[in-house]
Amino acid sequence: MPYLFGQNSIPDAFQIQMQHFLDVVRTNAGVDYGRVEEERALVQHMDSLIAEAIPAKWDSLARKSYFLNVYHYLVIRSIAERYPVSSVKKIPQFFKRKHRISRDTYLSLDQLEKQLSQGDPKIHLVLNCGAKGCPPLAPFAFGSRELDRVLEQYAIEVLNLPNFTKLDTITKRLKISEIFRWYEGDFVNVKDFFFRHHKLGGTLADYQWSYDEYDWQLNGLKEHDDFDPYIVTDLFGAGQYEVKIFNSLYSQIDFDGMDKPNRLNNYFSSYIQFLMGTDKGVNYGLDAVFKSNTLNMSPQSSAFLPLTFQNGEREKMYGDGQMRMQKQQYGWTHLGPKIKFIPFKSFPNIALQNTLYIPLPNDIDVQWVFFPQLFYNKPIGLRSQLFMEASIWASFAPEFRTPIPYIKAFYSYFPIRRWSVYAMGTFPVEYGIGTKYQVIPNLEIEFLYSYFLPIRSILGDIQPRTFNLGVRWSKF
Repeated sequence: MPYLFGQNSIPDAFQIQMQHFLDVVRTNAGVDYGRVEEERALVQHMDSLIAEAIPAKWDSLARKSYFLNVYHYLVIRSIAERYPVSSVKKIPQFFKRKHRISRDTYLSLDQLEKQLSQGDPKIHLVLNCGAKGCPPLAPFAFGSRELDRVLEQYAIEVLNLPNFTKLDTITKRLKISEIFRWYEGDFVNVKDFFFRHHKLGGTLADYQWSYDEYDWQLNGLKEHDDFDPYIVTDLFGAGQYEVKIFNSLYSQIDFDGMDKPNRLNNYFSSYIQFLMGTDKGVNYGLDAVFKSNTLNMSPQSSAFLPLTFQNGEREKMYGDGQMRMQKQQYGWTHLGPKIKFIPFKSFPNIALQNTLYIPLPNDIDVQWVFFPQLFYNKPIGLRSQLFMEASIWASFAPEFRTPIPYIKAFYSYFPIRRWSVYAMGTFPVEYGIGTKYQVIPNLEIEFLYSYFLPIRSILGDIQPRTFNLGVRWSKF
């Protein structure tokens, strides 16, 4: 629905809403990201203004002020979606992920800053990226009226802040923000910029200059540790990766026609998974699969027999008088190249991962399998989140088998930031409980137990359960 007062009023309307937004979340002690969740109506209204905006119909100052406000709005909203978090560096693709900035345009924060700063390096001293090392978040929303004077005045104010430009007048040492190193080409001559805009002017020529290490801690009201929950729909950026070992033991009791336990089949699978980020909004990875099975065992046998890792067969007489061939086998079965990406740019909490499992020479499982997984994640308040997965296990060669669809749901609760407990379900028969714990910020362990409801119309005369243990190492 078009905005009620027409296109030319949208920049002013967005400025008014942005000012209200800043009044709510900005404090002298930091940004109150937790308050954003309480301002859903305001966020929805601002999103609707963005969806209707056609900046090409406005004058240059209206466009510039609008995009400055949009930048700060997107930074705050993106952090709030992942809050609590200790740093924007812990949010994958934070600067690379594309956002809607107008009716027909999607840009990343990096792209938007580059667009705004063309011919005006002062913009780099005005934009706040959510880190303590950034220029402070301005207490006001930008408007087209006297915009250049406002930007000039605020940039000079930031440049002269003692915690932004650090001076030691006794030792004659000057530490400047790394912003001037990153965007040196925009400033053309950094020292000349300081001589013109810093209160000490040309006397700074006598100082020893160096760059101050950038502080990436979040500029929030509260300081948080480095334990940040892992979000499955996130993409890793360049130089970021994860290595995960997920071990699953599926134990299945078969019953005879008299509902008596008949035999025990156990299937152990270990998935060694690697996923690597890029700066292109796509992740690539590889799975290596190891399996160990024990088949036709006595119902009284241990479910953990596959962990003895033996190969062999033997006949054994069972209590019902029948001879059965017990079988144990283990080995590497598959390699699985995979790709993960965000299929819908307007829905960053939905990710698609496709894996092709290619069989290795083995006697356990020689099927080719295509495994697409669609992930969805939804934070619920500050301590809970909902994760869902829709997937298809498509085994197509050398024998074609009916594809098996899965719908999974996980509800997680975080008593503390480094520890979560969750309930899961694979509809309609499998349900379980699990827990994850971050030993250190980069290392997470997980345990899951699941049980299958005895629905004979679906499972037949079997009773499965699973035991799962995962270890995950990540760099992000």
